[in-house]
Amino acid sequence: MISILHSLNLHHQTFNKIVEFNLVHNFIGCTHDIQDINLFMNHCKYVIAPFMDVDVMEALFSSAFSLFSNTRHTKNPFKRLSGGRLQCSLIQKYSPTLAEIPFANLYTPRDVLGNQIAYILKRIYLQTLRVKSKPTFSYGDWFLPFMDSEINDLKTYLHGIYDLELMRNDFDQNSHMTHEGYWHKYTNPIMLNLYTKRFNQ
Repeated sequence: MISILHSLNLHHQTFNKIVEFNLVHNFIGCTHDIQDINLFMNHCKYVIAPFMDVDVMEALFSSAFSLFSNTRHTKNPFKRLSGGRLQCSLIQKYSPTLAEIPFANLYTPRDVLGNQIAYILKRIYLQTLRVKSKPTFSYGDWFLPFMDSEINDLKTYLHGIYDLELMRNDFDQNSHMTHEGYWHKYTNPIMLNLYTKRFNQ
């Protein structure tokens, strides 16, 4: 895994946009997007992944919505609010009813796209209440036995990418949370294993 990280040029001493781009698109995106594509392939005959389309990528990265134009890391509170504007704009345009429904962080797309001062005041108010964001997706009791079985089934070639022994020990010794984000450290290698098995038959 370390050699893979080095090959992606992520070993910079300071944070910058090139590092963020490599991390999001070459490292996190590759494993996470495979899961989404594979899930849709189980239910749809033809799957189109727009985030892998060259024209879509060129349009996105030449726009103000690109992470290269994103200023979420600035100390300016107004500039830091631009992170989710693309997603919220798409929701507002294609499904206005959904723009009234809060995300897990309790903001709505209308909040994000509306008056920026009102949005900042709402953020401050929610932070003073110390309201925690609710997970958007949680797994049931069935998931632990499933994970146990899938970890046992991981193929040996994955040892060159992941520390499977450490993963096994970590799984056995920890009490686990139920939300999706927590499980990525386990599900990413499992998804890669299932994906390669399916297309190597």
